Formats: sequence, structure tokens, C-alpha cells
Amino acid sequence: MTGSGIVQGPSELGDVTVELRSVNGRGLAVKMRLSPECQGLETGLENYVRSRFHRGTLTLLVQVQNPVRNLETMVDEQLAADVAERLRQLAEDIQTDGGPQLNDVLSFPGVVAGASTSRVHTSWEPPKDVLALVAAAADALSKSRAEEAVATVADMNQQLGTIDAVLAEVKVRAPRIAADYREKLLRRVNEFLEGQARAMEDGDVIREVALFADRVDISEELQRLESHLEKATGVLVEGGHVGRHLEFLLQEMLREANTVASKSPDAEIAHCIVKVKSCIDRLKEQAQNLE
Repeated sequence: MTGSGIVQGPSELGDVTVELRSVNGRGLAVKMRLSPECQGLETGLENYVRSRFHRGTLTLLVQVQNPVRNLETMVDEQLAADVAERLRQLAEDIQTDGGPQLNDVLSFPGVVAGASTSRVHTSWEPPKDVLALVAAAADALSKSRAEEAVATVADMNQQLGTIDAVLAEVKVRAPRIAADYREKLLRRVNEFLEGQARAMEDGDVIREVALFADRVDISEELQRLESHLEKATGVLVEGGHVGRHLEFLLQEMLREANTVASKSPDAEIAHCIVKVKSCIDRLKEQAQNLE
């Protein structure tokens, strides 16, 4: 989700440099740094950027060099007319010779914009040539993000493959837990009862092992893990806006993995779940790089 796009070109405002940068973000946030000549364009430019991207923290920089200045932008003609009319009325009222001169009108504050400033617009539509430059910067950013996404998806598929392989090991190991417990239980009890001319009844063994097997049964958790894993793989294949969907699936996978770890007393399975959780953490970091 990180990247940048930079373009330069002429516009009716002057020579413009547009840079659009992106970093990871859970939602979409747009920040802007605009030259004074672009005051009033904020709403239009932000709406355009939001129409092109759906995730990430984006910063739009628009710098105007050699700004174009003309009478339309430098002179407030309506204010000048009002000032001239008021000066004419004042001259008549006090019965002075001669009417107001152009210099008198232009010297009135606000009629002419300062040499280092431009007329401030409260809100106006971005000029087409400026919007075209922003669009070109957005295209460059999209290409940069797409190139990063290709590498990210390849690594995520590798991590998902590792999880799949580890879960296969857990599925093989899980059915043996109850059998190992039965053998260990019989050995310990018989050692305890040795020399007392009695042994543990088969019914007691069966009941105890059945209760244990129910407590450590992780078949449902493994099934849900495999289902989430299959869905995550499919989401990556489908493409599109997958970041949030993957984050949700990975959160569910982590929850199931934690349940497996808490239910199973087996050391080998515990080590396998550590690998699974490590892969999930890596995947969660990478999912933030996808829109």
C-alpha cells in the first residue's frame, strides 16, 4: 500500500508539481499540502483522490511555480467599481473639483491582490489541467502500489502454504493424544497398584480416557482453521479490495489457533501452533499492504 507518484506540467495556475504519496492505513485518510494559489481546491481534490483509492494514508502535495497572474485573479473588479462610485459621490458631496482617478481606486485595500498572494477562493472546482496532473500522479501511485502488491501476495501465499503444511502435521498427531494418554494412565496406575493384588478396571480406564479425549478434542477448531485458510487463499486469487477481508479472516484464524493451543496438552502440537501463529502475525502485517 506504500508508494508515490510525481508529475510536473503547466497549468492555468502556473507550472505545477504534483506528488501523491501513500503509506499503510486501516482506512482511508487524505492529507493535503497545497500552494496558496490552490486555496479553495481542497474539497475537489480530496473527492477525486477518494474516488481513486479506498485504503491507506495518502498525502497530496501540489506546488505551483511561476504562478500565472492576470487582472481577473489580481483585481476585484466589483470592489473597484463600488469604490469608484463612492468616491464620486463623496466628491460631489464636498463639492471638490475632479472625480476619482484610477490610482485612487487601485490603492484602496483589497482591490488589488498583493504581489506575493493570490485571490483566496472559499471553494472552486479544480482546473482541468491541474486535475489531469493529479490524475497522472494517481496513476503512477496505483502502478507503484500494484507492483508492491504482487510481491506481497506471493509472500502471503507462501505463508498460507506453510500453515497448511503445519495443520496437516497436527491432524496426524491429534488422534494419537488420547491413545498416548491411555497408555500413560494405565502405566502409572498399575505402578501405583503394583503389589496390592489389584488393577484398574477396564471400565474405569475407558471412562477416564473418554473424558480426556473430549476435553482435548480439537477437530472442530482444525476444521474451522482449514476453512478460513481456504477462504483466505481464494480471496487472494480473486483480487480486488481484499485487505479488510483478509484481516478479519486472519483474526479468526488466530482465535482458533489459540483455542487449539489451550486445549491440547501435546508438546508437538504446541510447537506446531507456535509456527501457525508466527505465520498469522506475518500475514496480518502484509494484509495492511493490500487495499
